[in-house]
Amino acid sequence: MSTDALDLYQADRKVGRLFDERPLRFVYDDAWLGWPAAHAIAPDIPLRDGAHVGEAVHAFFENLLPEGRLRRFLQVSRHATTVFGLLRSVGGDTASGLTIWPQGERPAPPRYRGTTWGEIADTNKLGVGVGPSGSGARYEIGFPVLQYRGLLDEVIPADTGQATRRAYCDAGVATQWTSYGGDHLLGDPQAIGDSVNWLTDRFAGKPMRGNC
Repeated sequence: MSTDALDLYQADRKVGRLFDERPLRFVYDDAWLGWPAAHAIAPDIPLRDGAHVGEAVHAFFENLLPEGRLRRFLQVSRHATTVFGLLRSVGGDTASGLTIWPQGERPAPPRYRGTTWGEIADTNKLGVGVGPSGSGARYEIGFPVLQYRGLLDEVIPADTGQATRRAYCDAGVATQWTSYGGDHLLGDPQAIGDSVNWLTDRFAGKPMRGNC
């Protein structure tokens, strides 16, 4: 009868295999051993061919599991009591940056969808549902707002910034808007002095004159 096993991965590279034996047995993958950037998973489990067994292996893999009440919950809910059984029941990502998969399975390649900061701002609907304190709006804003942008901002579209400003102004939120000649990065250092002065005045209790 074959021994049950789990495969250990770092990103899409297989690091090795853990066998459900007493004591636990771990073997580095041949391809991992041949990779120039390979490293040991722990100082007491050196990077070499052959099986690793003993307290170091048990301690390393036990430390990948949650502790305390969460571990006890997993033991009861997953009907698992051994380190191997718990690792098999939870699987996936671990605190070490490694992932654990059933023998023969491998992590799927990540999929990313291209997006822009403007799209992110639009998705979060900045300015939607805002209103002054006591207005009954979903997001009541009981403090003055400072908004600024660089006229040459190449990250957040001008229409997005202007739409956010209009939303706050139309909702009756006290808003001050300032434009600077820089781009997305250079606009920040240009705004530092004005922003510090604006905050200083607010903490001093001075009223703000909005420019909606």
